[in-house]
Amino acid sequence: MIETKRLLETISWIVAVFLGLGSWWFQLLRRDRKRQRVRHAREMGFRICHCTPSGEIFVADPKRVTATEKIEVCPVCHRELEVKI
Repeated sequence: MIETKRLLETISWIVAVFLGLGSWWFQLLRRDRKRQRVRHAREMGFRICHCTPSGEIFVADPKRVTATEKIEVCPVCHRELEVKI
């Protein structure tokens, strides 16, 4: 009886460790994916707002685009940037 209890306890610890490692790996994957997306946007010439540690990509406001200029807005802090076309 004691051996069964010890076996179940060992298995539960192993499962908990694997779940913790999986969660940690998933968080790293999400963070690196966002950094890669921001890096690629910077290389393509998009503007980056530094309101968050990893950065946010400015998005053009379709309602405020004219023939000579457009307004880009940060989706997090809502900072506006006027861009000449």
